[in-house]
Order: sequence, then C-alpha cells, then structure tokens
Amino acid sequence: MLIWTYWDSDNDSDIPRLVSACMKSWKQHAGDHVITMIRPSGIKTHIRRDVPKEFVNWKPQFKADWIRLAVLSEHGGIWLDASILITRDLGYIHEKQRWMRAPVYGYHLDGYTVDGNFPVFENWLIAAVRDSATINAWFAETEFAFTRFANDSDKEDLYDRYLQEKFGMDVYLQLKQKIDISGYLKMHMALQKIMQIDGAPVPRSDAAEFYPNGPYTYVYENKWEMKKSMQKLMKKATQEFYPIYKFNGYSRIVLEELLKEGEIIEEGSLLGKYFHSQ
Repeated sequence: MLIWTYWDSDNDSDIPRLVSACMKSWKQHAGDHVITMIRPSGIKTHIRRDVPKEFVNWKPQFKADWIRLAVLSEHGGIWLDASILITRDLGYIHEKQRWMRAPVYGYHLDGYTVDGNFPVFENWLIAAVRDSATINAWFAETEFAFTRFANDSDKEDLYDRYLQEKFGMDVYLQLKQKIDISGYLKMHMALQKIMQIDGAPVPRSDAAEFYPNGPYTYVYENKWEMKKSMQKLMKKATQEFYPIYKFNGYSRIVLEELLKEGEIIEEGSLLGKYFHSQ
C-alpha cells in the first residue's frame, strides 16, 4: 500500500514545522504503507511520463496537481497533501473503497456543490486504484489545462474562458457550480469537465465540511475561526482526536504567529503529540 505526497523543495529546512508534524503522524499511524514524499529532484524517479516543458514555470500547487494524478495513474495508492495530520491508521479509507466499490474515493465540498450527481471533489486526499479510468481522464484534462493555461496572466481564468467558448455559458455554469476561485482550482474544473461532458466515472466521496469527525471538523466546530481552532489544538485534549485534520497555508501562518506570541503547545494536545518528539 502506497502513500504519496509532494514538497516543492529539496531542502529539508524549507519544510514547515506543521508539515513535519503531519509527516510524523503518517509514519506513526500508517507504517504499513510505503510513504513517499516526492521532491523536485526525484520526480522522474517516480513518474515515467514525460514532464511537460512548461512544468518548470508552473506554480507549486499546479506542479503538485500534475504529480498527484501522474503517480496515482501509474501506481495507485493514497495521495495526501503534506498538510494532512492523521491520528489513526488509514484502514477506514481502504474499507470505504471496498464498501463503495470505488476505484476512486475522497472528499467533496458541499459548499461548492450544486449538482449532487457531480460533487465538487477535493484533491488533497485521493485514494485510487492504479490505471483508474477517472484518474487517467482527469490527468489528461488537467495536463491540457496546465500546459495551455497554468501561467496565464489574466487572473488565471483562461481555462474558464476556454470552457465558456467551447461549450457555452449555460454548460460552463453547470461545470463551475459554486467553485469561487476556478482559476486556482483548475484541477477541480477539469474533473467537472470530464465527468459532466466526457462521461468519466464519478469518484465516490464524503462531504469534507460536515462529515462527522472529518478533516474540517476541528475548524467547523469553532465557526471557521482559524486562530481559535489552532489554539484549541495546542491545548491538552479533553476529547478523542478526530481521525484526520486538514491544514492549509493559513493554518501554518496562524500557528507560527501564535508561537511567536508566546503561546505553548502543551503536552497531551493534538499538536503536542507530534511536535514535542520532533
């Protein structure tokens, strides 16, 4: 069983402390998986496909998007963004795949989804079998979007414009649903295109925002206040940890600001469990 992630630097000192804590949680709870953090110098070691010549100029998030679909297509396994912390083994992910008979499983965003037949599927956790029809089609459309439009200067919206011009505004709005930053979320738009227009199989998923004990529960229960949410994770736990926590760049900024202000990560807290032994 494989776990994949990417960090856009070969220098270990560039890895934030929160990301290091997340990686430690994987090693502790998913030790039965082969964990691979792909770095820029190792891309060709793990991916047989030719890397597009435009790749070097892409933003880090677009590089990661291309890599995640490439490795899942070629090898299968679970893609985890480096900012995901887990507190239990990942057997439940594999069980979900088996129970749902899902070649591709993950989470979707209810807040972005209008048509429940085509959920706005997230990309920070993707469990997929090797050579999945959905992943292969998703990769092809995403690579097309990136090689043509990844670095456009017009607010990153030229892939949107392409979809509008090719399929018409009504169809485009069906694809977009409530995706609010579609230029940044090209990969999400690409999946909608291959599902709704090309007929690719729809991934199975649970709602990320409201799924009980899900990846955003820690911030949802604090009314989406990140500072309050991170402070709570720094304090000694008074309840069971959730199985999975999804952090982002803003989470890391808030945590570093709290530490600079003198707040302490307590022993027995969620973050303390993975920070204090680093």
